[in-house]
Amino acid sequence: MYRNRKSFIAVLITIVALSWGCKDDPPSEVTLPSNLEISFLVDTIDHGTVAIEAKADKANFYTCTFSEGTESTTDEASDGLFSYTYSEAGTYDVVVKAHATESEFIQQEESVTITFPVPGNEGDYPTAGYSTPTSYSGYDLVWQDEFDGNSLNSSDWNYEIGTGSNGWGNNELQYYTEDNASVSDGYLTIEAKEQFFNGNNYTSSRITTLNKQSFKYGRIDIRAAMPFGQGMWPALWMLGQSFPSAGWPYCGEIDIME
Repeated sequence: MYRNRKSFIAVLITIVALSWGCKDDPPSEVTLPSNLEISFLVDTIDHGTVAIEAKADKANFYTCTFSEGTESTTDEASDGLFSYTYSEAGTYDVVVKAHATESEFIQQEESVTITFPVPGNEGDYPTAGYSTPTSYSGYDLVWQDEFDGNSLNSSDWNYEIGTGSNGWGNNELQYYTEDNASVSDGYLTIEAKEQFFNGNNYTSSRITTLNKQSFKYGRIDIRAAMPFGQGMWPALWMLGQSFPSAGWPYCGEIDIME
């Protein structure tokens, strides 16, 4: 009896010791990243390529999923920098995740639009596209310019010359001249050039209808082909007729395209 009791105590102690030794530690709480910000840069030289920069607080690494058709590609980067080249024009979804761990993350979904120049049309006018109607129900046509002739109609248009104040308020790098605009075959062409002129490395043209054409209410249609290339910033916009006296932004501004 004495020996059996001793064996029972030894076995009991062993079981208790093993039970204590196998107890799991409580899981530590994971801190998720926050303030995820995503910036896109669509390359206008290497067409179809988009660069993405993701930033977030307390992120250990990032993943980015690019979808094209039925296929998707997921890349991982510790610095949040990604690049992908699409094979076709279109609007695509991009999902960026900022990870604390592989399974703990925050995410943001954005869309990116990819365009390609028409083959063989670089530098040429588009031969197809939207045609602006000359009439709408309930509207009367009060002005139009089809750019007939070989120069701008000075009764409708002004040239703004120079660099303005602080690069026209936008730190623009070009010097505006009359020589960069031309009219021919029903087209107004504004050409930005890399050339040194009056202390600037670039030239272009800027035209307005100030004090010559102004409208209250109604509708304005513009048919224009946009340039492609790095550094281009075409813009079509409207300012209030009070701009010379009230100044910007008090005169108001409506951007048609910028």
